[in-house]
Amino acid sequence: MKIKEKELIERLKGSLQLNLVHYGTEIEDIELHIKGTLENGYDVSSAIETRTQISILLNYLKDKPTDTKTFNMKEYKELLKFLDKKFEKIKQRKDFHEKALKDLKSLVNTWEHHVQWPAIESNSFDNDLEFRDDCEALLRELQEKKEITELKKRIKNADVTFQGHSLELLKRFQGVYEHGEWNYYPKSYWWRHLKEFVEKQEEKK
Repeated sequence: MKIKEKELIERLKGSLQLNLVHYGTEIEDIELHIKGTLENGYDVSSAIETRTQISILLNYLKDKPTDTKTFNMKEYKELLKFLDKKFEKIKQRKDFHEKALKDLKSLVNTWEHHVQWPAIESNSFDNDLEFRDDCEALLRELQEKKEITELKKRIKNADVTFQGHSLELLKRFQGVYEHGEWNYYPKSYWWRHLKEFVEKQEEKK
C-alpha cells in the first residue's frame, strides 16, 4: 500500500469516528425537539447529510485494513445500526419529508446563486462543493417524492453552469485538488472529481 493511501485511510478513519459522533448528536437534538425539551423547530437535513457521508466513508474503507486497538469497524457498524433505528423512527413522522424538502429548496437556491460566478478563494470553492454534496444527500433521501422533479431540473441546470467554469476553477485551485484526496467519493459525485471531468471534456473537443 502506498504511503499516501495509508495516510488517507487514517484520515478517513478519523472522519468516520467524528461523523458517527455528529450523527448521534443530531439525532439526539431532533428527539429533544420532538419531546419539547428544546424550543423552536428541528432540522433533519444535517442528520441526512452526515449519514450520507458515513455511507461514503464506509464504502471506501470496507476493503481496507482498518482494525486496530483504537478502531474496531465491527463496533462502529453496530453503533451505526443502533443510530439508524432511532433515525428511522424520526423518518416515520409526517413532517419529516416536508422538512427535508424545505431544506432541499433552500440548498438549490444557494447552489443556483453560487454557480453564477466562479469562486475566488479556496474557502468559497470548498463551500460550493459541500453545498453540492448536501444537495445530493437530500436528493437521494427524497428520490421517490414527486415534489423534487422541478428541483432536480434546477440542480441539473445549475450543474451545467458550474461545469462551464470547471476548467477555470481547476486552474485556479489546482493546489486544492492535488491535496484534496477526494478519490473516496463515488464517481457520480463528478464535482469531487473535477480534474477527471475536465479531461473528459477536453477529449471530446
